[in-house]
Amino acid sequence: MSKETTYIYESPDGGRTIYRREFGESERKQIKPHRDRWHGEEKKYWTCHICKKSTMETEYDYLAAHNLHLECALKAELKEMKATEKKCPYCEAGL
Repeated sequence: MSKETTYIYESPDGGRTIYRREFGESERKQIKPHRDRWHGEEKKYWTCHICKKSTMETEYDYLAAHNLHLECALKAELKEMKATEKKCPYCEAGL
């Protein structure tokens, strides 16, 4: 009769890094390293160029571009429209 090894799997960070150890033992071995998916050029590619926040997990319906939240784009457009709006110098009414 063969003895099968039973392992205990542990993750202190919610599944990003996984360790395993034999049942009854305290020494563990890392089997899945923590890899931050935000690194280098990828991080820069998925960052809104206006608010500097991530666009990586934003649904496409809420993006104007891969690096621009729709909300940020609309706010910038409204700000630009207000800045270029012509007003009467006497009564401040729009022309």
